[in-house]
Amino acid sequence: MEPAQSRVRAKRNMDDVMGLSVGSFAKDEACSWIKSTVQQWLDDDVGVLELVRYLGCLPLAIGLASSHAGVHGTASPAEFLAALKRVAPLPPPQLEVGAKVELHSLNATEHNGKHGELLEYDAEAQCWAVELSENGSIRVRAPNLALLSRDDCPPSLHAVVMLSMGKIQESGDGEAADSALRKMVLLDTTAIPLDVLSSTERKAVLVLKQHALETVDDKNLSSRCAARRTLKERLDKFVHTPA
Repeated sequence: MEPAQSRVRAKRNMDDVMGLSVGSFAKDEACSWIKSTVQQWLDDDVGVLELVRYLGCLPLAIGLASSHAGVHGTASPAEFLAALKRVAPLPPPQLEVGAKVELHSLNATEHNGKHGELLEYDAEAQCWAVELSENGSIRVRAPNLALLSRDDCPPSLHAVVMLSMGKIQESGDGEAADSALRKMVLLDTTAIPLDVLSSTERKAVLVLKQHALETVDDKNLSSRCAARRTLKERLDKFVHTPA
């Protein structure tokens, strides 16, 4: 039987999760959240566990993933995970002692999504010693390490945001959604009045809200989470491209 704390956490709404860019769920909490929000994955214990490990049990990444799967009816967590890896493959890292990293694609799947700091490189074994943030250490080859960005936005979170943005771009509201987000990037703020958006952009805001990429109240379009960093990177090329 699930611990009572897990059941309570699973009932939190998306607005609560949007603010949690630091820390992690426990694995049972993350699995419980996804199963309570993505009904078609309810009986896929193995697939859900593998996905939450890949996402590092990050509350924001878990929330965004569940929103995406609910909107698009993704059949299984395995299908979603494969899409994540296709849309945002992790780049070859430039590794050095002291770098903060995320582990991924390990055969020992219980370590996927964990974070740590590089201690030293063993040239003979061709692997890095990593001190895990959860205590303990592990030796990992470079292809299974991803650098965390300077603002600590994990690659797994970046992948979820990119997957949702790709789906939005394919929709009829994609151009208007990009335009609304571009205004936020230009103003370099966490919220903008809906009055500065055109009627087409205001309509597109609904699809952003569906994917939990932004929040909306009666007057403002808001970005209150680490997802904004990825959105800014995604849109900077449009902002700096001459008309």
